[in-house]
Amino acid sequence: MTLSDQGAALSTSAEAIVASCRAYREQGLWAEADSTLREGLAVHPRDFRLLSERVMLDNLASVGTLAPVRRRSNQGYPTVEIILCVYNALDDTRRCLDSILSKTTVPYSLTIVDDASTAEVRDHLNAFATGHEHVRVFSNSENLGYAKSTNRGLKEARAEWVVLLNSDTIVTTGWLEGLIECALSDETIAAVGPLSSNAANQTIEKAKNSSLTGGPEKMAELLKQLAKRRYPKVPILTGFCTLVSLSALKQIGYLDEINFPGYGVDNNMSLCLLKAGYRLSVADDVYVQRLAGTQL
Repeated sequence: MTLSDQGAALSTSAEAIVASCRAYREQGLWAEADSTLREGLAVHPRDFRLLSERVMLDNLASVGTLAPVRRRSNQGYPTVEIILCVYNALDDTRRCLDSILSKTTVPYSLTIVDDASTAEVRDHLNAFATGHEHVRVFSNSENLGYAKSTNRGLKEARAEWVVLLNSDTIVTTGWLEGLIECALSDETIAAVGPLSSNAANQTIEKAKNSSLTGGPEKMAELLKQLAKRRYPKVPILTGFCTLVSLSALKQIGYLDEINFPGYGVDNNMSLCLLKAGYRLSVADDVYVQRLAGTQL
């Protein structure tokens, strides 16, 4: 009996959901355990106990099925396409675009998906693309939300790897090559995220106060000096900046825009990649600043 059958999904605690899932698992009822956990995560998408149970269930179910992703190209780095979804917030978007141009030192292309922003923002994005041959813009005629807009960019992507980047971020020197090096360190890694100032479990607490750190570049420099480059494996990546294998995303059907049109879609993507047999990792030597308050 699933949570829906019990008619208590909205009122069931995370502890009770985990207990039910483990009971099913101990009986070998994998489908029931998976269904219970999925419904629980729909209600509590960021609960650590449920996310940990998800990892346990996926690890048990996927032993021996890890699927390698594509490796380096003949030029040394794989092809990479940055997908940037924008909805208004012109000042933040300008800062983000400026940082991409000035701090990215490996070859890349940039696809901007404008989710029906104001005319001022739309005009700025089109002018920006006109001035840079590696940049293109797709404009939605109506506001579709984050997941659908991102999927539009993903389905147009032509690279081996894509970066799902929020417009409220500031990237730092060496950010992209750092993410790539982490991704290429293990053939089963399908997604990589950096450390940041406001990114759940990927947060460096001191970085929340830029006056203490000296700004994004100073924090990035300090992190490179101190990082052990252990590239820890994690069950969930916060979706503000994620390098992902495009072939792996195609395998899981891109982002789930039906059940997770906005909030929770990054958690769901992580869980789907894990279930498909891939691994997720944090590039512990890469820092990307995340500005507070802006979301698509």
